[in-house]
Amino acid sequence: MDNDVIEAKNQWHAPKARPSKAPTDFQIQLAKSPYAQMLATPVRQCQGTRARLPSYFMQAFTIMAHPETKQPWRVPLDLTKKHQPAQETSEASDAKAPNLPLPVGAIGYVNSRQKLMEALVNSSSGYGERWKSSYAEIMGKYHSTRRIIQATQWRSDMDTHILELHRRRLVEHLQYTTQLRRGYISRSATWEDSTLAKRQAGGIIWTGPRSGGFANFDDDNATDQIVVPEFSTLEIGKTGKQVPVFNLRRMLGKEHLSKLRLACPSFGGEIMIIKDKRMTVDLRKRLWKLEGYIASYYEHIPDHVAAALNDL
Repeated sequence: MDNDVIEAKNQWHAPKARPSKAPTDFQIQLAKSPYAQMLATPVRQCQGTRARLPSYFMQAFTIMAHPETKQPWRVPLDLTKKHQPAQETSEASDAKAPNLPLPVGAIGYVNSRQKLMEALVNSSSGYGERWKSSYAEIMGKYHSTRRIIQATQWRSDMDTHILELHRRRLVEHLQYTTQLRRGYISRSATWEDSTLAKRQAGGIIWTGPRSGGFANFDDDNATDQIVVPEFSTLEIGKTGKQVPVFNLRRMLGKEHLSKLRLACPSFGGEIMIIKDKRMTVDLRKRLWKLEGYIASYYEHIPDHVAAALNDL
């Protein structure tokens, strides 16, 4: 046999080389980027809309038997467990994935949007039975599994149930990161200070005015306070780098924000900075996912909000 022919045939079947123990500068930047990590997750199809997206932008569900009735129910897969602390690693070291238990049962995915979760229980929305038929197509060759899928129950309050789980996990993650006392989350006196390059901001949190309490907590049209619209960003220095600004007041709600401020008094400040470090990557991803889940994607920003943002 011709060695050149053999080499040509096997060049695409050679085992992938193991990663170098000394990562490149580009690999280090990727490890610190929540956006790269979210986009790199495996693509999955939404069972409600049939859209294909990276799985991080989906909500995964599995089927479990009710402990009393033994009826099959759909339950969210990755929100029921409390936040698991990550191991602190150096910025240039290899981060090893934790050994997580594998889920049991068939897994389905739905776009992580509160409005879609609400539509799945509305028979007039057109999404009511679509997730069942999509699930059945995937598992169609397994007749016993298909019967279980058809009998699967869906919580009527699934949209608010998932929102509550998102908020609990985020509060736990914020508490854990703050209590490390490593400066991963710190206060900022002004918006200008938070955008200084030396602050190393990877994200900015706005918690709302402390002095005014919660008197106007649900009033996003209040003219005496800055309201941060969804998917806001600020430029860091003159570098052109944009970082997200999260409206924690809206994302957590009154109850959970009060608990967070009680457990971590530093959140009594209006503006908090999340440093651009590997240790905060998962936290920033969690903030992004919750913001996307509750987002209304409105096109018009109220005039008083636009004026306040222009003054920053």
